[in-house]
Amino acid sequence: MSSIDKYLSAAAKVLVDDKFANFIEKSVSAQSGLVANFFNGSEKPGDQLPFIFANFLSGAIAAVPVYGSALSAVSLLIFKLVIDNPDPAEQQKKLIADMIGQAMQKDAMEEAMNVYKGMVAHIQDKADAEAVILKGDQPDWITMRMKIENVFSHFLFSSSIILKENYEVVNLPIYAQFSALHLTFIYDVIQRASYFGISDLLKIHYCNTFKKYKKLYLDNIFRIYNKGQEEVMKKFPEKPLAKYNYHSTFNKYQEYRNTIMLDVYQYMHIFAILNIDRLALFDNGFNYVNPRPIFSKMIAKTVPPLKTKVVKQGATPVKVVNPEAMVSFRMPLDTILKKLDEQKGSFYFQEIWRVWVTANEERINSLQCQYYKSPLSAAPFTDIIGETNGVLQDLLGPLTNQLIFNIRDEDDDDRMKFIGLYSDKRVGATKYLDKTPTFDKVTFKNHKISQVIGIDRTSFRTKPTETDPGIYGLVVAFVPESLEPNFLDPTKLNIMSPMCLDQPIEKNFALQKNYNNVLGIDALLLKTNGEVVFDYKCKKPTLFIIYIDVVAPVDATISFWKLGEKAVNYDIVKGGELRQVSNQTIQENTQKFHLKVIKGQIILKSIYLAPVKPPKAN
Repeated sequence: MSSIDKYLSAAAKVLVDDKFANFIEKSVSAQSGLVANFFNGSEKPGDQLPFIFANFLSGAIAAVPVYGSALSAVSLLIFKLVIDNPDPAEQQKKLIADMIGQAMQKDAMEEAMNVYKGMVAHIQDKADAEAVILKGDQPDWITMRMKIENVFSHFLFSSSIILKENYEVVNLPIYAQFSALHLTFIYDVIQRASYFGISDLLKIHYCNTFKKYKKLYLDNIFRIYNKGQEEVMKKFPEKPLAKYNYHSTFNKYQEYRNTIMLDVYQYMHIFAILNIDRLALFDNGFNYVNPRPIFSKMIAKTVPPLKTKVVKQGATPVKVVNPEAMVSFRMPLDTILKKLDEQKGSFYFQEIWRVWVTANEERINSLQCQYYKSPLSAAPFTDIIGETNGVLQDLLGPLTNQLIFNIRDEDDDDRMKFIGLYSDKRVGATKYLDKTPTFDKVTFKNHKISQVIGIDRTSFRTKPTETDPGIYGLVVAFVPESLEPNFLDPTKLNIMSPMCLDQPIEKNFALQKNYNNVLGIDALLLKTNGEVVFDYKCKKPTLFIIYIDVVAPVDATISFWKLGEKAVNYDIVKGGELRQVSNQTIQENTQKFHLKVIKGQIILKSIYLAPVKPPKAN
């Protein structure tokens, strides 16, 4: 038997043979990025029973079709957690504690872990009881339902221990796991209500329970995340008049955000999109595609100011820093974040094919990215950042997971000299390209570069009337390397984030970050004449019903069409709705889809693409 064996009772072991267990472990090790697959459960033993389980390291939730009777979905999820790491949140907790400067209190940490392990024990107990029922000739459903209620009771009275005052930020990763497992368990029970012999009235109660705790958990996670940000800012405050390292606040801010996106968001994003009132749409399972970029540190060098002034200290005149000049040599957190938003850093477009720069002898003056698209003549560009002065050069990709850049030279110049893929493939200041470079690099394991975001210098250098054009620095956005956000699964519902655009939006939109205070789930406010373009593909030609999930602050009219076809208008009544907008056969060469607001405005939360009579999954 595999390592799963030691977590099963004798009754459960007869249902999980070595071949099956190894298949599960192999399947959950697959990397699929932030693309989540979620299957429903079977209603009665003996039928095909897809199991829900999670690869928590990559953030993917997937389904394994298993033929015949076996354990519940949640049981396998628990086994995977326990097998991978007996203490699944210890490293994350230590990292967060270091970032916020909080000493690790062993008793408080162990108390939270004991709650978590107690939860695992209760769910395992329920799984063992279910295994006995499936094996026996006379199912004991009363005992089964009692085990279910025992699990519910444990969740109900335990979460407050994990959120112990002054430790909730450090314990956020384990709270996210706790929350995800609770919601997974409720969802599993609802999906298999008739299998468990649960009445319609009790099923309604469980549906209301799911809604209640979904909101509670998401609200708590967002609140604690914001509290953690405040703690990071306290430990790494902006230092406008200090020398060097003016970006420590931004870099620590991003380090904290990246940690939460990888270790917290991945547990909860699937439930944020799951609407328990729309279960009929999810009968064949669903994919939720919502790429969340991981941002690098700020790539820029800061130096002492060029301008000083003389002041008197007593009878002795001394040179001191000119505060006005010093301010021009820093870029605070809010300024960098604003520039990321201006360049649509939260969106996913395509792999980068080329990076174009103009440069003179001393510095890079402008930067622009071009995304891969077939034919290459149609490859879209980002905006040009900086001023196009000097020699035009191109860094030919596609970019993978690493960029190199210059460190500060002997002249203490803070300019960007060059960027490249490696030491002999660089673009930038012509004076430095023939030299053997000394460089730093930015990279992110198991990720690929999705955007290179240029940061332009706009403040003055030595006096208020002098502008300082050119490229000041870079921030690089990464997404999981296996991500293919525009390819649809023909076997189940595909729910696509509006962040998966085909090309940048030019006007009449506003990004709604963490919409409804749900961490990691963004939406788009599209104003009158606002338009978005999506490019969906399917490797097997499949007929999909296309829906849009929208909220209309006021009555609105929208238009939806596929390129080359006639647009169709729809009236959207004030409020929220899931509106069917088209039926389309989608394949690998399908034209782009356009959505435009004709009147009013809408908040676009996601797009649903449901296959018509989907084929059975292999």
